[in-house]
Amino acid sequence: MPYDAPFGDYTGQITVSSSNAGTQVVNVSVHVELFADSDFDGDLDLYDFACFQGCFGGDGVPIVDSACAICDSDGDNDVDLADYAAFAALYGGP
Repeated sequence: MPYDAPFGDYTGQITVSSSNAGTQVVNVSVHVELFADSDFDGDLDLYDFACFQGCFGGDGVPIVDSACAICDSDGDNDVDLADYAAFAALYGGP
């Protein structure tokens, strides 16, 4: 099933108040993208699976191509079965 997240770049402000520090305003920015959506079209389909398959190295095999970082769902610097489980859970086709 396609993932209907609001992809893109967002900015905003967070206001924090404290009796000790007064009021502070913090500017924030966030970039939202779909895990393993290598063509950035908002879905996980066969194109993305082909890319994922090319990046798959196994547990403990470090990522050497920086483009494969999008396939590392758990941030442990490898593309393995844990990442495949995350991919399969989101996979839905075009």
